[in-house]
Amino acid sequence: VRLEGVDGALVIAPDAWTYAVPGRITTLVPASGQQGTLVTIVGERLLGNGSGIATVTIGGVPATVQAATDARVVVRPGPSVAGNATVVLRADTGAVVTDTDVVFTYLEASVIASVEPSSGQVGTLITITGERLRGDGDNVSTAELAGVEATVVSENDTHVVLQASDATARTGDVVLQASNGALTILAGNWTFLEPSAINATIPASGQEGT
Repeated sequence: VRLEGVDGALVIAPDAWTYAVPGRITTLVPASGQQGTLVTIVGERLLGNGSGIATVTIGGVPATVQAATDARVVVRPGPSVAGNATVVLRADTGAVVTDTDVVFTYLEASVIASVEPSSGQVGTLITITGERLRGDGDNVSTAELAGVEATVVSENDTHVVLQASDATARTGDVVLQASNGALTILAGNWTFLEPSAINATIPASGQEGT
């Protein structure tokens, strides 16, 4: 290690630095997807001689790290336009691992066109219409309405029917998650109404025909 001051003074530490063998990315599984798709980055020395991954970007868009080892890093990409994108791993040491020959292809993102009805309460059946709602996966596996898990009644790539669960009055996002992790989100498009309530039954007794 050699340091040189502005006045030309030198400080030298012989053999104080060793270049480690750089990490490398060998493959991506899958090599294509959209926002939320679970992607496994396979390679060698992916932690960059560190103990963990600080950040991952795909095409410059931050991805969420789900798990990380020296040989495999699992991430969920953020939203992006369709096209090829370079994966960049940055270790907690600052080391960068990337390979411009191994690219991730963002597919055309899934889209929710309508939510009918856009409000309701527990038991309400909601039809979501759109395009590529399975996000290149096998099915729509889970769904949320305003942060509350909903039951998937039926689904295909263009129509998903949900049944709302019990929740307090609120407004929030409609979120579909496919079997491969891909997310389809429509912000602020569902409102839970104040739940219905039975106050009294008059009369409280009777027979057939009462």
